[in-house]
Amino acid sequence: MTEIVALAGSLVGGAYALIRFALTESRGITNRFTSFLEDTLKRQETAQERFAEALSSLTDSVQDQSRLLSRLAERLNTK
Repeated sequence: MTEIVALAGSLVGGAYALIRFALTESRGITNRFTSFLEDTLKRQETAQERFAEALSSLTDSVQDQSRLLSRLAERLNTK
């Protein structure tokens, strides 16, 4: 009878150890995945900010060129 109790205790202890190990590993994987997602989001935000700055600069340049072309067209029409 004591052998059965010892065997049952060993099985319960082993199962507990496996569950604890699995949960620890799962937490580690979750933490790494969360860090990966946060890093990816930061990179995307940085890229988006650079893209917005470039687009703003391009818009300003196009507006300047449009003004210059309008002036040039006016000068050509008045001659």
